[in-house]
Amino acid sequence: MKRPLTSREKLIFLICCFMIAVFVLYHFAWRFVKGNIDGLDAQIDGRLAGLKKARQLLAEASGYQQRYDEYLGRLGQNDSDEAVFSRLLSEIEQVSSQAGLKVSDMKPLRMREEKFYRMFPVSVAVDGELVATLEFIDLLQDHSHRFDVIDMRMDQAQRKGAEIKTRLVLGKVFIKE
Repeated sequence: MKRPLTSREKLIFLICCFMIAVFVLYHFAWRFVKGNIDGLDAQIDGRLAGLKKARQLLAEASGYQQRYDEYLGRLGQNDSDEAVFSRLLSEIEQVSSQAGLKVSDMKPLRMREEKFYRMFPVSVAVDGELVATLEFIDLLQDHSHRFDVIDMRMDQAQRKGAEIKTRLVLGKVFIKE
């Protein structure tokens, strides 16, 4: 026997259906949406942190650029390769005369080119006393000349005497522009 629902029963039925719908929406739809919102919030926070770090780097970049320009001015190659080798040879001759050594042989070697710099090696043979040779090497490596000693070989010039023959391979690095 079916009887029609009273208005009170209809109201209770609608309230129950509404509560079930709210429960289902909360547990399935809202949790899914809330999870997506939390994930998006985490992404936004991560990107904001990255943006803050990038702003700091940009703020510091002018200082780095200024230091780079200073180094480029000192270590940059402004001339042709031949002019650089010529200048290096005359610089080595000047330092050898300052140290009291005689250069017996000097020749440029093949330039080595890397991604960010160029190395200009020079083979040098000098004759002189050990102290003068060490002073020569020290002068070439100081901050005003900045030569690197790539290879060095010392031989005694004579059986008797303090004079030695030294063969050096010196290199100087220039930054590419």
